[in-house]
Amino acid sequence: MENNNVNATNMAEQTNNTSKDSPDESLIAALNNICSYHFRAMEKASISDEQLSCTSICSENLELVKAIIAYDESIPENASICSTKNGELWTGDQENISVTNMAKMTSEAFDDCLYRDEYEDRSGEVWVEGIKHKYGFHPQRLEEKRKLVTALIANLPAELSKKGLPFTGICVTKTGELWTGNQEVCEELIVMGIGLGLMKYSMPRELWQFFGGVPYITLV
Repeated sequence: MENNNVNATNMAEQTNNTSKDSPDESLIAALNNICSYHFRAMEKASISDEQLSCTSICSENLELVKAIIAYDESIPENASICSTKNGELWTGDQENISVTNMAKMTSEAFDDCLYRDEYEDRSGEVWVEGIKHKYGFHPQRLEEKRKLVTALIANLPAELSKKGLPFTGICVTKTGELWTGNQEVCEELIVMGIGLGLMKYSMPRELWQFFGGVPYITLV
């Protein structure tokens, strides 16, 4: 199979270009499967040739989709979302993220997603139910933070993509380092992730009481 030179530095670009050039529903479904596979990060991709094959999909893009799968066909135990099989983050702005600035970057992004005053147009407002409060986000500014939020989430423990993490476990990185001791900052990252469709609560709110009032968070 032709590999189309797929690597960690161009996977996101090639995926985006493929979906833009070929709006065929079958191809989009295949790419959605790839995205779902990365976000779950639980098992080897199981996208068959039958799922990918369609006479209206051009062979060039079909081979590219297969190449993306082949490049990242398995996931190690310590994998996180948007990582290749070698642990490289292939999407998300990660260059300046570290355990020392994650909290600051989270809070700054969160603050920018909120409405700045009562006069801003509220069309398309994104409402998210947090742990203690309900938040309304500016849709465009929230979407602009997608890459950053994705990269921040990618630094969280791998359990987030498997069985889920309790709210109290969000405060450490995948290497076990404490990136914030402030639960409000943890909530800020969670509600942005939920608002962007990247994260969700593992169980209904009414069941939280059986787990000490603490919700479990998982990837979508």
